[in-house]
Amino acid sequence: MPTIINNISFKLNPLNESEQEKARLNFKPKNIRFLFIGESMPAGGTFFYFENSNLYNYTKEAFLQNFDWPEKDFLKFFKSNGFYLDDLCQEPINHLTESKKNKREMPMRLVYLID
Repeated sequence: MPTIINNISFKLNPLNESEQEKARLNFKPKNIRFLFIGESMPAGGTFFYFENSNLYNYTKEAFLQNFDWPEKDFLKFFKSNGFYLDDLCQEPINHLTESKKNKREMPMRLVYLID
């Protein structure tokens, strides 16, 4: 049985809260059972929680093959079953060269407080 994480706090800059962050937090379950961690959101403007990214499409396809849910809305199912996706870096970095990625210090977004 997975550990349920009851308390996760996010250190977000409130002045920098984008539409992406608002969408992400809208789909944050009360109790996170399964946490997916990405590097950063894509530079091209797509976003998992906008339902328009490759990651969204492939994740949904994998879930369709392994789960059955009554809701039409995949993200509603994702949230209601304790799944959550967050990124380590608030700014897209997939457009950077490898040397710039290695030199860049990725801010740690997640601070875990596990009961």
